[in-house]
Amino acid sequence: MKQQNFSFMPRFDIDRLVQESILGLLKAKTGIKSAIQLRRVEYITTFNKEEDTINISAVFIRTKLSPKFVRITSSEINLSGATNEEFFDFVKSKGAKRLHNTQKVLELI
Repeated sequence: MKQQNFSFMPRFDIDRLVQESILGLLKAKTGIKSAIQLRRVEYITTFNKEEDTINISAVFIRTKLSPKFVRITSSEINLSGATNEEFFDFVKSKGAKRLHNTQKVLELI
């Protein structure tokens, strides 16, 4: 009996799949066309408290040229197949900037 060779099948890389899913979510929400455009993105993280546990509730994200932030909920991030940690690692690695000035943030939202 002859063995079949399945070397034509592409290698399955879960990390790459998750990163593509995150990028797809960001493209849909912000209108960017590629990962390199994440260098022109700013974001704010919001939190909520449930039973003495503080969780990320949403991320408000925008391109630097846009006056409005777009909301991405924690559940949308999780539905993309990524954890919150994977999402933020990806965004940071591509050059997006987190806004830290709380006074400015309140004015922008």
